[in-house]
Order: sequence, then C-alpha cells, then structure tokens
Amino acid sequence: MILDAESWMNIRRFRALRDAGATYTEIAAEVGCDWRTVKKYLAPDADTAPPKATSRRGTQPRRIDPLVAVVEAWLRADVELRGSVIAFAMYRPGAAWRPRPLSAGRAVLGLMDNSVPVLRKPAAVLDTLQQVISAAPAVKGVRGEAEATAAALLQRLERESPLVVRTNG
Repeated sequence: MILDAESWMNIRRFRALRDAGATYTEIAAEVGCDWRTVKKYLAPDADTAPPKATSRRGTQPRRIDPLVAVVEAWLRADVELRGSVIAFAMYRPGAAWRPRPLSAGRAVLGLMDNSVPVLRKPAAVLDTLQQVISAAPAVKGVRGEAEATAAALLQRLERESPLVVRTNG
C-alpha cells in the first residue's frame, strides 16, 4: 500500500525526534502506523518527496474500444449528423429529470470528456463539437430511470421541433 502524502508528511515531521533518540515504535504509536513504515520513511536515504503509486493508465482495456470502429464508421457514412438536444445525465435512483441549460463552453467540455479521438485529433474534434453545439441546445441534470428520462427528452424534442429521422438506406 502506498502511503498518502498527508501521512508521509506527518511521519517526516518526527525526523528530529528520531535524531534525538526516539524509537521507531514510539513514533509509530504517535502517528498511528506500523514501526516498519516509520523506519522506511525516516531512513537517511529515504525519498524527499511523498511516495506515488504507478499509473494504471493503459493497463486495462477501455469499455468503449470495441465500439470505436463502429462509431467512426457511422460518422464517416453520415457527415451531416445533427443533434437536436445534447443531454448530460447522471443517474441517481428515484431522481426526477429536471435538466438545466448549459453554456456552449460547458457543453463542449462535457462532450470532449466523452470523445474517443480527442487525444489524437484535438483540433478536429473541437471543430466538430463546436458545430454540434451551435445546432443543438445542451442540458444537464440528475436522472432516475432511463425510460422516464428518454420519454421526457422525446417530449421536449417534439415540442421544440418535429422529430425528423434520416437514414442512408
């Protein structure tokens, strides 16, 4: 287990006591950890910076990876893809969907958080997202069950503009 920075600093402040003759066990009792941990971080050759865990980034497959090719194919096939409303919804059991409007900037940032190629092609993604935001309002809120939220969104779309579905086939 990696020691958090606050605990590390707490142990390090007892260095003077250790130099004055306090035992590792006494210091460990004072800071609330094992004496071996105290010994490790008060050793003369110990690091002068708090310990850091190694990054796990890239060690696990992303859930979206199997879908990337499919979504990119959809986007290539229909470059005129338009959004009617952009909804950011966080699930909470029993919540009622009461969305609030988002500014264009916050909407673009939210979409970038969910954009697959943003790290590879940031300029192209930003340009595309700005076009999407200019054509569709963005809302954000806490939602309950998906079925009720989807129904509310569809009602909103019907009120604001008739729903048009275009297919390539």
